Amino acid sequence: MKKIRVSERLRAETTSVRSILASPHSWQTAEGSTATAEAGDAGTVVRARASLASFDLPDAAAAFVSKAANLEQTITVPDAFPDEPAAYAAEIPGVPLRITADVTAEGLGDGHSLITVDAEAESSVPLLGGMIEEAAAAAVERVFRDRLASIAKAG
Repeated sequence: MKKIRVSERLRAETTSVRSILASPHSWQTAEGSTATAEAGDAGTVVRARASLASFDLPDAAAAFVSKAANLEQTITVPDAFPDEPAAYAAEIPGVPLRITADVTAEGLGDGHSLITVDAEAESSVPLLGGMIEEAAAAAVERVFRDRLASIAKAG
């Protein structure tokens, strides 16, 4: 298992961060990507799908994945956010790699927040799993940095 941590100071209140995370529009990252949201008892669940062709995959990971594949993402944003973290899960159907993360936000005052993503990449491939996790970690970190940058713009 490979752990990834990404933090960013944003010019946005935590309530704005919650609204952005729970918005399907904020998860539509490229042409052809889709996202929907459902309100549930405890919060909002966003389901997003993006073509891997829109991601710059590292060579080590690209060898295992078709560019025609899709990244399936589920983001659960509790009503109690930021007191409770948002949960992120992603997978590529048919690929033995799963990404999970907790997304937290802390109000810093003066209209700023610190948003932190604590993620894990885990592969079930014997012997090669560590290499796959390592390759995926770089891509995952880049994706989360891009997401935080877009949240900063939207905030």
